[in-house]
Amino acid sequence: MTRRVLLADDEAGIRTVVGLQLQRRGWEVLTVSDGEAALAAARTGDYDVLVLDQRMPGLTGLEVAQALATEVPVIVYSAYLDDELHRQARELGCHTSTKTDITALLDRIEQLTAT
Repeated sequence: MTRRVLLADDEAGIRTVVGLQLQRRGWEVLTVSDGEAALAAARTGDYDVLVLDQRMPGLTGLEVAQALATEVPVIVYSAYLDDELHRQARELGCHTSTKTDITALLDRIEQLTAT
């Protein structure tokens, strides 16, 4: 069974590194580079998890998550993870991860989608 992830990040290098690591773990990955594209892709695709950068052009990761109100696990991640971002994410039912630890992000994705 194919597992699908939507990865939204405005940094091409991060999209490439995280995307390749997810593919190595057996994931089908769709990458987008801004909040509007993430919102459109999430609304039209069938994903097991959404990974949204907090700081993107247009909509932030939290704004995308709020607009979706989805049952699919959402991870908002950022290099600037702080208590306020954690709080806001929790209020929306989202999870958080730091951008500076790719292994922790990958492990979090696996934990949230384990069956």
